[in-house]
Parts: sequence; C-alpha cells; structure tokens
Amino acid sequence: MLPFVHQWYPQAHRRAHAVAGIFVLFLLAAVPAGAEPVRVGQVEAELVAEISQLVPGQPFTVGLRLRMDEAWHVYWRNPGDAGLPPKLRWELPEGFTDGEIQWPYPDKFAVPPLMSYGYHGEVLLPVTITPPATLAPGEPVTLKARAEWLVCKEECVPGKADLALTLSVGDHAAAMNEQWAPLFAATRERLPLESGDWRVTSSVNDNSLIIDIAPPAWLTDTVADAAFLPFDQQVIENAAAQQFTRTASGYRLTVERSHLSQ
Repeated sequence: MLPFVHQWYPQAHRRAHAVAGIFVLFLLAAVPAGAEPVRVGQVEAELVAEISQLVPGQPFTVGLRLRMDEAWHVYWRNPGDAGLPPKLRWELPEGFTDGEIQWPYPDKFAVPPLMSYGYHGEVLLPVTITPPATLAPGEPVTLKARAEWLVCKEECVPGKADLALTLSVGDHAAAMNEQWAPLFAATRERLPLESGDWRVTSSVNDNSLIIDIAPPAWLTDTVADAAFLPFDQQVIENAAAQQFTRTASGYRLTVERSHLSQ
C-alpha cells in the first residue's frame, strides 16, 4: 500500500498569504569514503551520497542520515505543537553550492493535548549539492556539515555532530551508490510532488480549512483516508481530528484552523 504525497499551495481566501503544506493519501565503481557514523546519545548521524563519484558541474544528492534509538524521534520541518527540526550548516569547498533540505512526509506523535510531526527509526534528509564545472577529475573532494537536532522520548535531548563525506571526482556519468541508493529511492517516494494529475482546491471559513481533492481519471483504487500537514506552524489545530468524506467529484478534507491564526 503506497502513499501518494502532493505538495499543495492553495490560495486562502481570508489570509494575506498562501497556506503551504502537504496532504497524504493512503491507497488500498568508485566507492565514496568518509568518516564512520557519529554516535551522539540516542542518535547515529552521518552524511551519505546517492552517487559513487561526482562529476564536474553536475548536481548530485547527499543526505543527512539519522538513526534513532527505539521509542525516540526527531522532528519534521514543522515540528507541530512542540520540538525543533534538524538543521544543517554546510562547509563546502570553493565553488560548491547547497540546496534546501528536502523533507519526506513525517509520522505523528501524540502527547495529548499536543501533536507533533517527525521521524522515528531512521530518516534520510536529502540535499542537492552542485559542484563547479572546473573540478579536475581524479581529485577527492570532502564535504563537511554541522548537523543539529532535538531527539525526544518522554524527555528531549539536543544533539549535534560535525560530519564529513569524501567523494572522488570522475569525468563521466556517475553510477549509483549501491549501499545508499535504495534509501534515497525510498525517501523520494515520501517527498511532496510539485505537480501531478490530482486537482486540489481550497477555501477557508472562520473555523476550518476545506480541501477538495479530485483524483485523476486513471485512478481505480479508492482513497481510504487523507491528512493535511502544514509546512508552517500555527496553521491548523494539529491534534484535532480531520474529517475526510466522499463528494460527487472526489473527496473533501475539513481541517480545524489554529485558534492562534484566527
């Protein structure tokens, strides 16, 4: 049973700016070298690469991999009612540029009356790195980053680590890193889509955000449930039940607005 995730930027009629978030529908050669994973308290952290070597001028993807001890979790870009998201501060060689963290959709962690969003077990947070076109093939390149996070169970513990990843530079298209490519592929299945065949419209009233979802004509499965997760805090009441119903044209999701946003 695979999830469908769509990035959504509705124009809210009663807000001065758009509400951004995701809704989740549930349907019936050279080997990179680097430091060993760093263990900090309840978290194992490391930088990993999707490719086996980089190519001058060609963007590639690396990721912050976090593995948490059982029953501990870290947070999504919007932590919900409590928590802080992981951060990365890069120290890259001259001419390299980094993109924003790409956030796979999170799990929910309920501690009534609060609801938080985050990850347990293992998570990969991908980042696109672009190297300069002037790199000389054959030379190793080391990427460094300071990672920071907050990991929680009953209590919360801040953590940080200085991480490094060394890659060789090739002169042809790089092969996938057999060790980490499956994790990158699984993570991409959980990333928001910029566009797709689903039609999504929205409106707001005094109390609710209303999302109408029209599935594509090719869909034969029935959508069993859906959830809206805002990118920003104080948009919805995170712990409130979201009402999912069938309509003549598809489905409707009714979400209680944050009392702080009204």
